[in-house]
Amino acid sequence: MIFGAIGIGPENDAVLRERVAFRETEIISFSENLMELGVSEVVILSTCNRSEVYFLDYREDDHIIEAARDAYAHFFNIQKEKKNIFYLSGAYAISHLFQVAAGLQSVIVGEDEILRQIKDAYELALSFKNTGKYFNRLFQQVIKTAKEIKTTTGISEILYPLPISDSNSCKSKWGALRIKKIMIVGMGEIGKLFYDYSVALPFQEIYLVNRTVAVAEEVIKERGKIIPYKEMREHLPEMDIVIVATSSPHYILKKEHLSRLGHSLYLLDMSIPRNIDPDSAKLSHIHLYNIDVFKEIAEENRGLRRRLKDEANSQITEAVKDYCGWVEQSGCDGVIESLNQSVEEILADYLNYLFKRIRPNEKEKKIISRTFESALKRTMRNPILSLKAIEDPEMRASYSKITAELFKLNQRGD
Repeated sequence: MIFGAIGIGPENDAVLRERVAFRETEIISFSENLMELGVSEVVILSTCNRSEVYFLDYREDDHIIEAARDAYAHFFNIQKEKKNIFYLSGAYAISHLFQVAAGLQSVIVGEDEILRQIKDAYELALSFKNTGKYFNRLFQQVIKTAKEIKTTTGISEILYPLPISDSNSCKSKWGALRIKKIMIVGMGEIGKLFYDYSVALPFQEIYLVNRTVAVAEEVIKERGKIIPYKEMREHLPEMDIVIVATSSPHYILKKEHLSRLGHSLYLLDMSIPRNIDPDSAKLSHIHLYNIDVFKEIAEENRGLRRRLKDEANSQITEAVKDYCGWVEQSGCDGVIESLNQSVEEILADYLNYLFKRIRPNEKEKKIISRTFESALKRTMRNPILSLKAIEDPEMRASYSKITAELFKLNQRGD
């Protein structure tokens, strides 16, 4: 059995991450591609910072990792960038998933959005029956452990410095904040986070834009005004700073929208795929930044990241150990389950034959059935107990395999 993880993470630039961003239909399509390669279970996680594929192959063949990387590179036409596609297997792949869910691999350490995204990715895979008993157990344990880590370490309660949270830096770039107007487009987790920071700074006005006005209304706490989405571009001449963080698959601000502005405008594009045309940066009055601005902040906070990882590491190590132990034991359980099922099928066939020949009444049928069932179970009891008693994982796996071959058992992982 091979656990694998491949993909493009936040260590790559926004241009490459944009190219490998999965749409929902593409998640379904690529999952089917892996299934055709023989993969048994698959979950795909696609966010603004990462495009990752987690999969399980019941066969003990390491070549599936390379085959999955090839399929991924071909799917997105990034064969030349294949070296950027990370790959992990076994406990390393499992540990990586736990780390990602807890926010320890995020640029914003401990952020909550990634856990919600993992839940959504798992639920989508579950709805298409792309998960079985192993991934169902794994993702449920990952979600549970991530919540426990956030509770015990307080990792999500620590405010992370955003580019607009340092008032000294803001003043040096943007002048007096009290005369500046800021527009935040998109009220997802990132947009809400920027709003929370903005209200703590002395901006003259804060404007919120969202396709669904009701969502923007729920976000406003202390101050802020709502601009209808269709009127967003009309208000650009009034703004000094615009932050865009939406899930739109295309540019919502193009170079032509910004070329007519007669004043300096600072733009921060927090979206993947990007929502602001990169060519806008060629305009002399436009100062465009993308989500990679967080990498500089992450470097400045390596100490915080290290401390939080150390605190959470023991919990993740224990969780991975527990899960891997369960997987090892489940191989034995699968053989035993198949063995019992085989016994039941044999019993049913012979009882049907016997009852047709001797035609007993219902009371006699019950007596005969119970007697035969007890005899067969007693015959199988000692081999099953012996198999369960083997403590060495490799030996237990070897004996399980031999048992399956001897009894011609057809095992399944779901």
